[in-house]
Amino acid sequence: MSTGERTDRSEIDTLVWDIGQVLIRWDREHLYRKLIADDAERERFLADVVSLEFNVGIDLGRPLAEATRELAARHPEWTEEILAFDSRSVEMYPGPVPGTAEIVKEAAQRGDLTQIALSNFSLENMERIRHDHGVLDLLDALVLSGEVGMVKPDRAIFDHLCATHGVVPERAVFIDDSPPNIATADSLGFSTVLFADAVHLRRTLVELGVLNS
Repeated sequence: MSTGERTDRSEIDTLVWDIGQVLIRWDREHLYRKLIADDAERERFLADVVSLEFNVGIDLGRPLAEATRELAARHPEWTEEILAFDSRSVEMYPGPVPGTAEIVKEAAQRGDLTQIALSNFSLENMERIRHDHGVLDLLDALVLSGEVGMVKPDRAIFDHLCATHGVVPERAVFIDDSPPNIATADSLGFSTVLFADAVHLRRTLVELGVLNS
């Protein structure tokens, strides 16, 4: 956790939330365990085919159908499994991260906090899953990489957040499970919480004066 130079923590007026693995679980294995039974083979597929690097393009807004068709053409032996990254993408979001929705609700009850998501997230996938995750409706805005064409940890998406939503880093807490994303937010003056679980997060928000003990 970083609190920058702030001395009066009661000045915090904004919570900035990551979505995947903070509010909603994202787990490629949840889908691909159903499609590739062998653990070692599945691990290689996720590392080398529908890799995290491949997913960056999706997060930047590349259409899922286009991206998966092109990838399947390069790996025809995996056509069915690759196309499932599009046709069965909702199965990679198996449910909420335990406890964080309750923290969002508690913070919303204050009435004077703005809560915004800043997430590397496909707009297509958000449209597919949003109706299943009511916690997102408690947020004041969603800033998604797939819509704005920028991704964390690049500073540009943080600057976009601040410019379009009036976020002042010194009065905001940024919550994310990625150390590189946290490092960028720290450098810009946000208070930060590297997310581990809801218990630790709530305790930290109490220490920051955002929530009551």
